[in-house]
Amino acid sequence: MTKLLVLLLFLLSILNPFMAQSSDDFEPITVDNIDNLQMTGIVSRGRLSSFAWSHDDAEIAVASPSGLWIYTPFNFDTMPEHFDTRPISTVLYSSDGHYLAAGGTVSASQATCGGLYGENLLTVWNIQTAETVVESRTSTVNMLFVPNHDLLLTVNRENGLELWDLGTGERLVYSQYLIPEAASHSFGTDIVLAVSPDGEYFAATAVYGGSFPSTWSTRNQIDLFLSDANHFVFSTRETVENNRFEQVAVSITDDWITHTGRSTDGQFQARYDGSRLTIYDTDTNKELSALDAHPGSFSTLTFHPNGDELAFLMYANEIRLWDIENLELRGVLEADAIISNTNILYSPNGQFLASGTSNFENMIYVWDLVSGGRPATFEVENNYSVISPRLFSSDNRYLFAVASGSGDSPSIISMIDMVNQEVSVNLEVDQRIGAITLSNDDRSLAVFTQNRSMNNYEIQIWRVADLVSGNYIETRYEVNFALIDMSFVSNNKLIVERPINECATTVSLFDLDTGVETQLGDDANAMSLYSPALNLDRSLLAVAEPTGIRLWDLRTLQEIEYISVDNVVSVIFSQDGRSLLSVHGYSGANGEVHLWRVNPIEE
Repeated sequence: MTKLLVLLLFLLSILNPFMAQSSDDFEPITVDNIDNLQMTGIVSRGRLSSFAWSHDDAEIAVASPSGLWIYTPFNFDTMPEHFDTRPISTVLYSSDGHYLAAGGTVSASQATCGGLYGENLLTVWNIQTAETVVESRTSTVNMLFVPNHDLLLTVNRENGLELWDLGTGERLVYSQYLIPEAASHSFGTDIVLAVSPDGEYFAATAVYGGSFPSTWSTRNQIDLFLSDANHFVFSTRETVENNRFEQVAVSITDDWITHTGRSTDGQFQARYDGSRLTIYDTDTNKELSALDAHPGSFSTLTFHPNGDELAFLMYANEIRLWDIENLELRGVLEADAIISNTNILYSPNGQFLASGTSNFENMIYVWDLVSGGRPATFEVENNYSVISPRLFSSDNRYLFAVASGSGDSPSIISMIDMVNQEVSVNLEVDQRIGAITLSNDDRSLAVFTQNRSMNNYEIQIWRVADLVSGNYIETRYEVNFALIDMSFVSNNKLIVERPINECATTVSLFDLDTGVETQLGDDANAMSLYSPALNLDRSLLAVAEPTGIRLWDLRTLQEIEYISVDNVVSVIFSQDGRSLLSVHGYSGANGEVHLWRVNPIEE
């Protein structure tokens, strides 16, 4: 038996050479070996927005920021079908098995920008004929098929109701606000739908911020008001002209149809806890199958220097440490203050992990991962809504944090001495602070600033040694564009990401000495590049775009590789240079995370 097990493990290692290997087993990613870069695994499947059983329980459809996936519910290890690559927030099968519907939602600004966000946000397929029967750019946060009718009810992100004819693909009804009392809250994702068994009526309730019941008939215009816990009062509008009403009381019972996690026959139950989709036996509550997504709903993530661990900053004011080789939780760091929606950062030696605070807490938290225990806190002067750690020096000595002022308040750059455990410098800057970076030798700190009127842009550079000695004299370089991000390639050249307009960004090489900007890429793709990332020796640049990853040799400024992959929103190199992450979906947070590496090092 032991020999058989050893042989099986040997065969598996041949079939998958990347299995159970750490970052140290791989070569650093360079210009010379980029041809061998390949995806070695899915570190995180992203936040699962919704799921639905097929009518025969043979499939379970999962909606996520990275698209629509079709799984075999009792064998999640089987490769799923990537049915649709658009960001999907809700999915549903019809009870007769004829239709599959998928919907997504984006913000108004995202919808304006077109491209990835300009695609159809609601799609209904006829499963039997493989035809698309409904396509619409309307945002969709909830939906329900109407039994005994080829109709689909949808609710958009503004709480608007839409009723679709699946035979013709036409929209039959549109109501701007399904629940008028909830309109000002825009709590569309919290609208719960229910349909009567005969398909004649449906009810909707906003369950967030109070209940505001409302309903429509699938045949007549009807408004609904709650009379007590078990009854709804329907006010039927006979004619629009004379505005006459007839009220009829209708009881809402448990046999109304809602979107639940139960299988069609009720034998199985699917549950999603924010990190794991699990199939249970309804009677015994026994776990039958599970799909790990990631450690929960997060706002940002960062690589550990060893390349084998990710830290996720959770919306619940905690940081979860995630083993990317074994896809399991290593630990949880908790804070007393609100740390979500700021930033997290490992020191280069992996000893420290820093986070900022929001909601005017004015502190930086730093955990010592070697000694453990409670985090150290460093208070920043004045009163700022958000303060975030931005950089560690390569010798682990200094941590730089930024609190960008609003109104007439100055911005603050705090320089924290990790050896003496104190804030050694609080540098006031009478402008708003954007990007910040250190030179390759750690001697210079570059900061992008813009004035309050947003019409004057500068890159200000301080010598770190001068800051330590209290000499706050800076060198200023005026630029004619705003910056989102920047990184030193050499002591006088920066890779910069900057906006072209409200929808597009580009990446270019900027020479501080000459003021010359060299745009990367041709005119066809230069306006859709973002999230620049540099490898260990800063000769290779990875850049995200909606349909792939582009890689440049910065020594020649030539594009040397293009990887076609859907919905890329950001790319990140690990500090050891052996791993590249790509995040997919409609935002960096909660998207699916792919891991890329080159050849394993031969023994």
